[in-house]
Amino acid sequence: MTKSAFSMRALAGDFFGAFSDSAILLPIVMFLARIPGFSLSLLIGSAGLTYILAGRFFRVPMPVQPLKSIAIASVTLGAGALEIRAAGFLLGVFFLVLFFLKVRSLPIPEPVVRSVQAGLGILLLIQAKRALPVDPIQAISSGLLLLMILLLHYSFRIPSLGFFALAFFLNSLTSEHLPPGTLVTDFAPSHSGELKQSFWMVASLLLPQLALTSANSITGARLASEHYFKESCERVTIPRLMCFVGTGNLIAALVPGLPFCHGSGGTTAHAKGGATTERMNWIIGAGLLLLSLLIHTRGLAIRTDNFALSSIIACVGFFHLELAGPLLRDLRGRILLCLSVLIIFLTSDLLWVLGAAFLIYGLFKIRKKGEASA
Repeated sequence: MTKSAFSMRALAGDFFGAFSDSAILLPIVMFLARIPGFSLSLLIGSAGLTYILAGRFFRVPMPVQPLKSIAIASVTLGAGALEIRAAGFLLGVFFLVLFFLKVRSLPIPEPVVRSVQAGLGILLLIQAKRALPVDPIQAISSGLLLLMILLLHYSFRIPSLGFFALAFFLNSLTSEHLPPGTLVTDFAPSHSGELKQSFWMVASLLLPQLALTSANSITGARLASEHYFKESCERVTIPRLMCFVGTGNLIAALVPGLPFCHGSGGTTAHAKGGATTERMNWIIGAGLLLLSLLIHTRGLAIRTDNFALSSIIACVGFFHLELAGPLLRDLRGRILLCLSVLIIFLTSDLLWVLGAAFLIYGLFKIRKKGEASA
């Protein structure tokens, strides 16, 4: 670390930036904890340990996010812990195989990745709207908080997202009418489906997540790290990302811990919150490990009915859209951007965005080759 890394400003940035992604992490962890076969304390504890290991492995602020596609799809499909963990295990196997085959890049063009990032930004804004409190006073408070964070960021260059996310994190803790956390290691599915049904359910969870992890959490995470940490991201490479995601998800499936990835949206949240060094990972990691211990011994749990949740998710969405800025440079990029926004509004599914972006990108490549040959 350089001397600047030890300044009070850098320390404050790492501290507040450490919790900037909690508005994404905590609600999904809460959902998974309700599924028989998962434990809230173990999910949060494994996330904390993974944060610390990721910081040491990559030496830059590195996010740890739940596999959102698997988590969201499991709601629709009614998947149990067995299917979710099997999908995470197979995802780990996939990326470890690529790593041992010495794959150095994934065939995903940068404009396609930018399209997925734009789609994710819009999806976060949609989720923020859904999380908006029903109570009019809380809804207005949420809107005012959003305006305040954006004003401080764009007008005064003050990265306040981390501060407010930390306040949300602490205010979400409760011990009211909750039993102590218990460690659950049962591999039994939470439904009585047949093996064939479970097989297709795992495939339905796995395939979209493979595509999205490749685009947004491997290639996208590398691009986001280069964007925010140009001088210190030499360890954030495609092979190292595949190795860490692959190994981590194999272990998480067996524990059972949190199935995770390094989403580029998380990189944006931490960076815009003020994080600049790997110290951020130690801070959030230690905080989550302590929280896991308190949940297990004191019966603490996390409430998500906080008016700040909507504001924080919306801020991350706005900041994430900045990563799609390069798409505005040419006609192809503008078409990809508009198409991504339209598809997300129609489907709320990043897999459709990925497929459409590949199609449009391919058509432009064919057209360009045709013009060159003519």
